[in-house]
Amino acid sequence: MAAEIPLPNHAIIGRSSFSCCIILFVDMKCSRSHNPTMHTYTHTVPEGLSELSVTFVSGRVLITWTTPTSPNGIISEYRVERTTPSVANISLVGTLTVEPFVVADINVRPFTMYMYRLVVENGGGVAVGAFTSVTTPQTGECV
Repeated sequence: MAAEIPLPNHAIIGRSSFSCCIILFVDMKCSRSHNPTMHTYTHTVPEGLSELSVTFVSGRVLITWTTPTSPNGIISEYRVERTTPSVANISLVGTLTVEPFVVADINVRPFTMYMYRLVVENGGGVAVGAFTSVTTPQTGECV
């Protein structure tokens, strides 16, 4: 009787294919399957990206987020990108690989709308989140 044993994604990341055989211990005797089975793992992009939290604090925009609900493997990079309604280009604000997920955008001007998005990359490719906006105050702090 054949049985499938689920492997967690992190156990096979970095390999596009692998083979396995089953070793059983029954009545103090070792039994090994004779024909290893080849499996192929297809990486998929991260899913369930969190919405960014963007706030203006002390002259900078702080951007925070949480890990995707389905990372589908090991996340190799988180990027925060920025644009404004008047600029067609998207620029990189910061790159992280580990928690805590906080990026500070210090290159902001007063009374300007900025739009930020999260880009998450793993072995399967790149997932791009929706834009979240914040408008910096004319002077002082946001209330």
